[in-house]
Amino acid sequence: MYTRQYYEDDDGNGTTYEDKREHYWSSKVKPEDIVIFEGSASSEEIADDINYWKAKAAGKTVGWKR
Repeated sequence: MYTRQYYEDDDGNGTTYEDKREHYWSSKVKPEDIVIFEGSASSEEIADDINYWKAKAAGKTVGWKR
């Protein structure tokens, strides 16, 4: 089973969701992998955030490309 997780945006609005790929951290999370139960965040926003922090944790440069 999947673990219900909590996402909070910059304005303090919370969203409860499940990530179907939470056990497969070597692959990118796609918006269709996110199931939202309650809240205002979109699945695209949550997937982008997960992928951002995954890349940072792996030591990759994230942000603007030159």
